[in-house]
Amino acid sequence: MKRCLDRAHENTRNSRGSIMIMALFCVMLMAYLASRVTSQGIALSQISREITAGSLFRNHIRSKLTPLPLGSGRGCAREVISDGDVSQAWYVCSIDSAPLRQEPPGPAPVAPFDWASIFSNAIVCQTGRTPTARRAFTTPSAAFDCAMPADVHGNLIVVENLRGGTVTVAAPSPATAILVATPGELTMQNSLTLSSDAVLVTGGDLSIPLLSNSSGRVIYVTLASAHGAIRVERLSGSISLRGFGRSTISLPQSLAGSQFPLLPTRSATLCGISPAL
Repeated sequence: MKRCLDRAHENTRNSRGSIMIMALFCVMLMAYLASRVTSQGIALSQISREITAGSLFRNHIRSKLTPLPLGSGRGCAREVISDGDVSQAWYVCSIDSAPLRQEPPGPAPVAPFDWASIFSNAIVCQTGRTPTARRAFTTPSAAFDCAMPADVHGNLIVVENLRGGTVTVAAPSPATAILVATPGELTMQNSLTLSSDAVLVTGGDLSIPLLSNSSGRVIYVTLASAHGAIRVERLSGSISLRGFGRSTISLPQSLAGSQFPLLPTRSATLCGISPAL
């Protein structure tokens, strides 16, 4: 009996020893894992700080880059920026377009037209929107046509092509210049009548058989097309015309003038930058 009790006590001591060894092993493993997690956390935190610092430095360097001067044309130039003891080379790229042709000839705008600001307020047609019948084109044309109403009051800037038969556009006041604009085409079948100075802007072709003035004074009309042809066949009333475009500009003889309403212009901007290796 005594022998059995002694053996039982010995087994109990052995079990307790095994349990303590296992517990010690678990504690050491947990301590190791905690140390690894802590080390990795510190490393990731350091990497995050370095990435943030690098991003701030690059943004600071970029803020010192200067756009290519107007008239530089399309291309890239290498520019070295220094900040303290650090210097970095960048390629600065521009898409500055060639100046638009002007008819009749006259002083050219100092800066290029800001087409984006013109169409920033464009709306979807509210007076009859239909898919365009054209299936092929060589200048910008929208996928839909907007039927112009017979009477337009105020500016008309839409995202569709503008199509009209006989249309009259009235300004809120005689001193206000009207803006009619489309990134596509503006096509009149018969005539467009204006009562004040106006700016007609298109991305594609602009075609008006008859442009009339319903006021008793001279009105000044600026026509501009980013990529299409400009064609006005006849005038009625006292009108002075000036056209800006890259394609054909066909205008009838009009009154000489210098008080034309102008399109908004933009300053030199960057279209892209890339670190120079």
